[in-house]
Amino acid sequence: MTVNWKSYLWNKTVTASDEAIKNIEAKFNIKFPKDYLEIVKENQGKVPKPNIIKIGNITTGVNELFHFEKNESYEGSAVLFNIEILTGFAPDKIIPIMGTGGGNSFGFDFRKEPKNPSVVYIVSDLEGEEAIKPVADNFTNFLSLLKSEN
Repeated sequence: MTVNWKSYLWNKTVTASDEAIKNIEAKFNIKFPKDYLEIVKENQGKVPKPNIIKIGNITTGVNELFHFEKNESYEGSAVLFNIEILTGFAPDKIIPIMGTGGGNSFGFDFRKEPKNPSVVYIVSDLEGEEAIKPVADNFTNFLSLLKSEN
């Protein structure tokens, strides 16, 4: 199924700069996977359609791709802001990349496969390993799991 990206934070495309992405990569000693970069550069702050995913017995919405901008109006949807929120309750090398609209998020788990991180569901009211639920082997596979509401 094809994923389309709909405006959410901004009414226009706000392209993520290579410099902003590289700053996050350097700060956290990670390298975002190519399939993610190809999508996020042109679609940061946008919502995927379809946007429903089932993870075990949980069905949740998938909201905006977190952005790399220094924009206080949308700080809660910034990659860096969401990394800082996770500090202390989620394991290191878990990097949030998308929201759910309900306080939880989706992220990359760079711990086992730093060059090809898996996608995980991050439960905001749990801590440590309990907060991390496996979803997909990579970003492309994650997108293939998205379904419509009906």
